[in-house]
Amino acid sequence: MNSEDSYNIDFIEMAAEFKFLSNSKSRLMVLSCLFDEELTIKEIKEKTNLTYSSISGIVSQLKKRGYVKKRGSRYILNSLAKMKLYYIFSSNRTLNFTFMLSDFFNYHNVEPLYKSFKDLSALHTFELVQSSVRDIHCVVNTFEECSLNSKSIRAILPFIHPHIESIFYNWIENDVGVQLIVNEDVYRAMSDIIDNLEIKKKIQNRYFDIKVVMEPIDIALLISDNAVALNLFKEDGDFDFNSILISKSKEAKIWANLLFEEYCDYYGDVISLKNLLYKKGAKDD
Repeated sequence: MNSEDSYNIDFIEMAAEFKFLSNSKSRLMVLSCLFDEELTIKEIKEKTNLTYSSISGIVSQLKKRGYVKKRGSRYILNSLAKMKLYYIFSSNRTLNFTFMLSDFFNYHNVEPLYKSFKDLSALHTFELVQSSVRDIHCVVNTFEECSLNSKSIRAILPFIHPHIESIFYNWIENDVGVQLIVNEDVYRAMSDIIDNLEIKKKIQNRYFDIKVVMEPIDIALLISDNAVALNLFKEDGDFDFNSILISKSKEAKIWANLLFEEYCDYYGDVISLKNLLYKKGAKDD
């Protein structure tokens, strides 16, 4: 087995572990209690208000998975389990964050998160924003807001933004440095915009690179100077236009850039927008 195969297996196993940990609020409550101290079943009940039968069932599951061991009447996370949990969550803050958003993670494909060195420590800095009656377009609106007033943009775009033309013009007019990973549909939409001769003149000396991906993209990400916007696909394969994770922390930006670079390494060659321009210009001229 080569190192790439080992990486893929590790990637899949880590995503499965995260799913196991995050798809039960009760399980996360017990894990959070046991992370720093040894407790009896009675003490776990006092801290969580779970029933004795629920706690017994959870502890039994955790023992089978190798997370928990018993010492006298007390239960404790074993050392390997603590290392695994710390590796996945990096801190209790992330564990608590995952607990708070367990419903969100349980119904979304979380595998893309593990491409960034499997370090999820920055997750606790994100806030979940969901659509409402007042803002039914929160995802596309948030992506647009994050894309403005920034001198640099890195983005992974699996969908055509309804305002892609105005966003594109804003980037060009304000001399924004842009790096994009897009699917074929988004690329075609941007290519149509470039057909505008006025845009062609303005784009001549801009730093604007695109990676066009022929296979499905499994995440949406936008990194601007001031914020990071992140969204996932649902378990059924549909993109979630009703919720989005937002952070303005430096920690989140560092993590998001690592994630973006992982995708850059994974996908194909960059197409410079300037090269695309000249290619189209040859037809027009």
